[in-house]
Amino acid sequence: MGLDLRGAWSLYFGKENTGPAISFSHGSDSGQYEWVQVVTLTSSERDNATTTQHRVGNGLDVVEADIQYNDSPGEILDYSWPHFHRADWFTMYLMYRPTSSDVWVPLYSLDWNWSGDAYYNSGSNTWSGGGSSSTQVTFVRTTGYPSWTQMVADSLIWQ
Repeated sequence: MGLDLRGAWSLYFGKENTGPAISFSHGSDSGQYEWVQVVTLTSSERDNATTTQHRVGNGLDVVEADIQYNDSPGEILDYSWPHFHRADWFTMYLMYRPTSSDVWVPLYSLDWNWSGDAYYNSGSNTWSGGGSSSTQVTFVRTTGYPSWTQMVADSLIWQ
């Protein structure tokens, strides 16, 4: 938790000003590689009384053709909701397309997650909190294709 690049207080996965929280990279040969990440996210905000609002979403998070992909998910905090919780579950796929084909095939996948809580103290005008993340992530060979029906940014729904 800390100030993001815009100077807003944010709850995020990673350490302040030290680069991405998680990084993926692959080798290279004559074919093409792409990273495909599918996510399910949940967040909730609660005011000082009993009002809570929940937001859920799932779908395609990213498609990236670079050799390396970095991620540091997070959320800008709002003083009008002094308790904030976020939990995200990701599956990252390494896809490959040989130069002789138009078909992308999955090579590896890995599951990772993070969660965090933030609390605002109006008396001291400070945020506090903490979180957790996957402690061991291992690529596993897969023949399963990533599946989604929408972009995650378009699927966020307040409940």
